[in-house]
Amino acid sequence: RLVDTRQTAAPDDARAAALGDTGFNRASIGVQTFDPDVQRAINRIQSFDVTKACADRLRGNGVSAINVDLVYGLPKQSLESCLETVDRVLELEPDRLSVFGYAHVPHMKGHMRLIDTADLPGTEALSAGAKRRLRALAAGRLDAEGRVVVVSQRYRSQARNLEDARAVLAALVREALSPPKSRKPTRPTAGSKRRRLKAKREQSDKKRTRGPVRRDDDG
Repeated sequence: RLVDTRQTAAPDDARAAALGDTGFNRASIGVQTFDPDVQRAINRIQSFDVTKACADRLRGNGVSAINVDLVYGLPKQSLESCLETVDRVLELEPDRLSVFGYAHVPHMKGHMRLIDTADLPGTEALSAGAKRRLRALAAGRLDAEGRVVVVSQRYRSQARNLEDARAVLAALVREALSPPKSRKPTRPTAGSKRRRLKAKREQSDKKRTRGPVRRDDDG
């Protein structure tokens, strides 16, 4: 279940207790970003303290497995702010991270009309090409909604698994930011041609020296 952190974090809110009482043991918290400039740009203010209070209340009521949703490609967002958000999220010790790209579709979602398109990230964040490369690199990690899911179970320690997952995610983003080098076709050199012809002559001479295949006559 996706929970609203700003409501669930309130001390007098009964949602966390209700979820625990009805048997929920997993919840997903939508963070998107902790960068205050980005939050203001998307008109969604959510502090780290409020998010932590929400996670603590959920766990205190038996909802022990916490998933955190993050978004890249937000207005005024950069690679550095993405990684800083991941660092803060790791302090919450989530069981799982889900990362997906922002799609600016104001014709479908009216609240996006409030976002200044001039603030949408360009070359300073993930370009369209980088997003395509990230989706290709993480093809085996995409869920049904197109989110990048990074799971690590290499260690017994949850903290080490989270660090490992962060390293995997950071490596994917860095590789996606590096466009592949185009290979230019090269013509064979005169020396390589001579070596190729020499090897063919040697192979031909070897075949000519071979005698006919003889079969033993048992009869």
